[in-house]
Amino acid sequence: MVSVIIPYYNRPEKLKRCVDSILKQTYQNFEIIIIDDCSPTPLTLDDNNRIVIKRNTINSGPGASRNNGMKSAKGNYIAFLDCDDYWDKDFLEKCVLKHKTEKDVIMVYAQTLAVKEGIHIPKRDSVINSDIILPFILEFYRPWATSACVWKKSQIEDVEWASTRNWEDYAFDCAAATKNNKVARIEEYLVFYDEEGDDKLSKVDFLQKSIQKNLSLLAIYKSLKGTEFLNSPKLRTILIDNFILCLENIIKNNYSDSKLNNSNLIVLKELQSGLLYRVVKFTFKNMKNNTGAKLLNKIRKTFFTL
Repeated sequence: MVSVIIPYYNRPEKLKRCVDSILKQTYQNFEIIIIDDCSPTPLTLDDNNRIVIKRNTINSGPGASRNNGMKSAKGNYIAFLDCDDYWDKDFLEKCVLKHKTEKDVIMVYAQTLAVKEGIHIPKRDSVINSDIILPFILEFYRPWATSACVWKKSQIEDVEWASTRNWEDYAFDCAAATKNNKVARIEEYLVFYDEEGDDKLSKVDFLQKSIQKNLSLLAIYKSLKGTEFLNSPKLRTILIDNFILCLENIIKNNYSDSKLNNSNLIVLKELQSGLLYRVVKFTFKNMKNNTGAKLLNKIRKTFFTL
């Protein structure tokens, strides 16, 4: 069985389209778990004994909603489908079949089409793809959309989504990679990603995106710490590069949070980046706005960018 977990917030028409695409699947062995993230719009769906609706006590974002859904999942596989996305009718059948033929993988993914104003465009680069999670997604990007993946439940039961609103999907994938780094790809475009509307669960301003990405990077470092992945100088450099990109914008906007600052400094020091650690520490204490941000940018381009 496949457990389909859907975070929901205030998009009833899109949710109906999403659920309909599941109910019309050629593979019918599934359950649907909808997590209402304190939506002000009442959630109404036709009665169906395969649909369970849970509600967060506070608005928590997509990551926390997916964690809530995983607690109730009974399936052998788990799919995280965003409520504004939807599937081709063959998606589940082909993903489950791929899992049965590629038994050593933790996840199977299909290709995704972005949909806007009735036009369908490939969302991910159809040439550059990967059969591993790390270091690929940190060096390049995620070749898969969150809604395009079917995970093996037995291997992600102890993996939690970060309770952040940017890069929470990267943090989850990296944590999952510590359990099993192998994935399998389906060449066909079987997933539809809705790009219309201003109601994305993760939609926040640029500074907040940098802060949230920074928190996700801290979660990534925590999950990778003590694993063989951090033995790679290349991966450490990639992480440092991403940390600097976040810190540039955070410092430029004079954002200050002593707990977050200290966490960043500890990670940079542990990643054996003594120069950057000293500069960032000095910047937190003495520099403001563009001066500190420009210095970080120069250091990143000189020493860390691959």
